[in-house]
Amino acid sequence: MINQIETIRSAHLVHFAQGADGLTVSVVAGTELPQAEVSDFPPSRIMPLIADRLPLDMPLPSQTLLNSLEARLAAQPVDLGETYPEPGIMQILPSGDLAYELEILELADDDNGTFTVVERHIQVVGPQNYFYYAVQRPIGYLIVGQSAAGEALAYVNLTSSQINNDTYRYYEFLFRVGTAGAATAPRLRLEFVGDNSFVYDVAGIEGFTFPVILPIVFLIVLASWVVVLLVVRFVRWYRREDSITT
Repeated sequence: MINQIETIRSAHLVHFAQGADGLTVSVVAGTELPQAEVSDFPPSRIMPLIADRLPLDMPLPSQTLLNSLEARLAAQPVDLGETYPEPGIMQILPSGDLAYELEILELADDDNGTFTVVERHIQVVGPQNYFYYAVQRPIGYLIVGQSAAGEALAYVNLTSSQINNDTYRYYEFLFRVGTAGAATAPRLRLEFVGDNSFVYDVAGIEGFTFPVILPIVFLIVLASWVVVLLVVRFVRWYRREDSITT
């Protein structure tokens, strides 16, 4: 769907929340866009498709557009997942990196399966790091632009918070941006064009992907081969020495 936007006017990281007043969409100000796909963060799959088409100056989306988007998404079956307390400290630094409070938990010595915080420290990660986005879920991107025919379009994607053990939902929507109402008092209108969604899992060690695993596996195989080679040479030497002595 993102390919339907021929000319990109702006692209921003946006945060989603479900509160008492409904779903809200807000721009995560000060963030840098990753230049490539970030492992285990499906919204970033669009980055290789748009990275070379991003303008240098990208205006923030208007509050009117965000409000219209909130209303349209509220009418869609969007599950934002479980709500977790936000980190005690979460701040976008001037460098574009994210500083957040990391809690080290320990299983309490009781029968309730509860955890207690045993340590806190500040973690700093960049926009190419999975944890940059993991601590901000539900989160995604809002892309505003035009089609090849000149139609104004708005594309939004997001990944939910956890909906089950290590399970998340991904959504993407495309809307046509227009106006409605009287010519003297037009209001912004989003017309639904299409959507897509799927469920995915992030389990084990996050970020432990093939490019990371391959060198480790290679070293293990190499070490095993060296050990086998040394054993074989030792056996041959031992047999030769034994034949000489006998």
